[in-house]
Amino acid sequence: MTLLKRLAIVVVVVAALAGIADRCLWWLAQDYAASALAERGATNPRVQIHGFPFLTQVATHTLDDVEIDADELHLDETGNLQRLHMRAHDVDLDYANGTVRTIGSLTATGRLPLATIADSANKSADGKGTVRVDGDRLVASIPTAIGTLRADVGFTRHDPVDNKPTIGLTLSNFHSDNPLVAALTHGFSTPAIPVPLTKAPAGLDLTGVTKDGDGLLVNVTGHNLTVAR
Repeated sequence: MTLLKRLAIVVVVVAALAGIADRCLWWLAQDYAASALAERGATNPRVQIHGFPFLTQVATHTLDDVEIDADELHLDETGNLQRLHMRAHDVDLDYANGTVRTIGSLTATGRLPLATIADSANKSADGKGTVRVDGDRLVASIPTAIGTLRADVGFTRHDPVDNKPTIGLTLSNFHSDNPLVAALTHGFSTPAIPVPLTKAPAGLDLTGVTKDGDGLLVNVTGHNLTVAR
């Protein structure tokens, strides 16, 4: 066997071993990421890291393209985000602390139950009214000096507040036990009332809101996000 053939065999074997090592590390990284998400409150998380080779991404501490799905993601004491799907690019890793430092760009969709939105709205209202779930809708109650106003709650996109993605709540179809109040508010609707999603990372922008039974489907995007501080 000539030297050239021997070198060719060595190159092929090394390349095969490198490919196997790349795929093993890739699989382990996905499994580790899914386990970390589960520890942080995600139900049935699935992580897909795109791009080959993976070893070069590890060496540069940056994942080119990551896709994450989860049945639910625990937000805080107010509730969960359901049916999460997220796509992130240029994910900068901090190996020392086991965290993500920054994300170049991100798109995500999920479903917020109305109960979660009602809890966030009640915190934002600061005692000036209450919001409750009534079947597949939200109803607001607002105390006034001449009686309590009740209104249906609608939803719209709102510009970020304090650099947080924000849902706009509108009030319409006012009614009251006081005939005068009912007459004065007939056909009236309010401008959008901002309700920031305070647990979301800063820098995200809510780009779409769609009613979905007793919940809302929300779409968010973000660029140059700082995750770990």
